[in-house]
Amino acid sequence: MPIISLIIAVLEVFIYSIIFYSVLAHLLGKKLNTKLLGWTIIIQLSAIIYMLTRLKPAQILARTQSTLELLVVGHALLSILVFFWLVISFFKARNFALVGKNYLQENKKSTYLFLAFLSLSLLSGELIFFLVY
Repeated sequence: MPIISLIIAVLEVFIYSIIFYSVLAHLLGKKLNTKLLGWTIIIQLSAIIYMLTRLKPAQILARTQSTLELLVVGHALLSILVFFWLVISFFKARNFALVGKNYLQENKKSTYLFLAFLSLSLLSGELIFFLVY
């Protein structure tokens, strides 16, 4: 097991915790912490780039188990979807905050759906880590 994969797996839990905290805090009316969330997005992008380099070895290993291959591909697609959703929501929330509005409160259903997909992405990623390593 590459040590960096272990570091990324642990880092992902912290990244997702910060995202959850930032989104829920703003949803509950606190000021959007743009610096914290912005840096988290940059770190998440770095983690995604690393994970994309590990996608091929995981797929090769998963070919012996077709359900694992499906999980790997599904997780990769879900992670990219959630990342772009996060970036778009971040910029919308930041722009709304600049004019005194709360984007996440005005779009509660979308925000809760995002958090559900974020949770699913984290759980599937950690499951793959434990199944592969």
